[in-house]
This record gives sequence, structure tokens and C-alpha cells, in this order.
Amino acid sequence: GIMSGFKSMDICYPTGMAPGHFIIMLGYSGRSKTWLAGGLAVRAWQQGFKPMFVSLEMTPEAMRDRLYGLMGDGIFSMTELQTGALDIDNFRTWAKKSLVGQSDFAVVSTDSVGDMTVEEIQSKYDEHRPDLVIVDYLQLMGDGKKTGETERIRNISRSLKGLAVRNNVPVIAISAVTMTDITAVDSPPMLEQVSYSKAIQYDADLALAVHKHDDTNIVEVVARKSRHGELFSFYLDVDLSRGVMRECFDANVGV
Repeated sequence: GIMSGFKSMDICYPTGMAPGHFIIMLGYSGRSKTWLAGGLAVRAWQQGFKPMFVSLEMTPEAMRDRLYGLMGDGIFSMTELQTGALDIDNFRTWAKKSLVGQSDFAVVSTDSVGDMTVEEIQSKYDEHRPDLVIVDYLQLMGDGKKTGETERIRNISRSLKGLAVRNNVPVIAISAVTMTDITAVDSPPMLEQVSYSKAIQYDADLALAVHKHDDTNIVEVVARKSRHGELFSFYLDVDLSRGVMRECFDANVGV
């Protein structure tokens, strides 16, 4: 499997993100779950694997810039990347050193044509043949049928699990959650809060709750389900403006 590069996770989830695994990453809006998914994709890429990031919320260009920031690990700011206010010579020097000869990294989107279905993701998989598929995010997909929300999400979840098993590839799907108690927003969500469908929690091999704490640079990651290892939790000290993520073992770091 593909290791996360985070010691706490890799010790407790020794298989890594293995072929056929269906991984759910859940969190409230704006709490850094897409950042963590991008970080996992970059760490897979750094190990020589080819990720495919299916971005349904951001343009491919915006997602590319975010991934460049994570690859640079503090070299560039998000503002510089997004506005193009870079020293081009320095960027080319970095790209030649860091990107040339590395594995490919595919970023795809809906191209603004309706909801993407699992069948379309399969088509993108056939085109790019990645070692890891990340979908951001599940509730923005369609199932190609005229169904209600609960049935649609159930169909998508089971189809993504089928895609993982059929193609022998790990799939990470980011999922929105519902707020059952306003005070719960201060902590990582529970698995039962996955929006619209309980099927997601049954289909998942690994479920990660991701939560950036207010007014801090601390992101908390909690395993809510693990079929192939022990449950775990850890903290990241992050500077998202520069694409930096550091695992820390003291919850008060950066607070």
C-alpha cells in the first residue's frame, strides 16, 4: 500500500492505502479536508506513485496551484501561485529539480458539464492509469439516475467502492457532514454525521475525520473506522498559506 508519511497513521494502519481500499475523509466545510487529501496525494507522488485528483469544487488550475504549494513545502505562497507573482527563473529551477523525472500527477474536473459520475471517473482512470484516486467531493457527484439524495449518495458510495475493488486501486472520497449539534463543530465529526447516507460508513475501509481548530494552525485527524488496523489520532501544525504540514505530538503546538 501507499504510506501516508504520517508516523501515527502508518504505525496503526500498516497496510497503507492499499489496492481496493475505499477511504472516506469527512469534515465540516472549510476545515482543511481538501488540504489533507492534497497532502496525501503529494506524499504518494513523492514515493513514486501516480495520483489522480478529481476536483469537483475547484478548477483544475486552482487545484494545481494548491498541489504545487504542497510540493514546494514552504517555498511558494498560495498568493504567489494564484496570482502568478512568482520569480519565474526560481520556479523553473525548482521545477527542473523537483518535477523532472518524477511520476505523473493527474488533475481532472467536470469541465463544467453537469455532475461527474463514477462511470466518468472510470473513464478518467482508464485514460491516466493512476495508483491512487482522490475525489473531492462525493456529494457533488451524480449517479446518472433520477433518485433522491439518500439513494444517490448510497449509489455513489457503493460504486466508488466497486471502482476501487475492480481496478485494484485505493480510492479516497471526501465527504461533507451534517451538524447534529452546533457545539460539535468544535471537534472532529463522528462517522454517523456523513451527509445523506449511512451506506458510506459501511462501505469505507478507513474513515478519517479532519478538523482545523478555530484561530489556530492545528489540524486534528481522527480515524473513526479502520478495517485493516487500529484506530488512531494525530495533530498537524500547518501553514496553509505556504503549503506546509508538520505532524506534531503535542496538541498545544501552535495554539
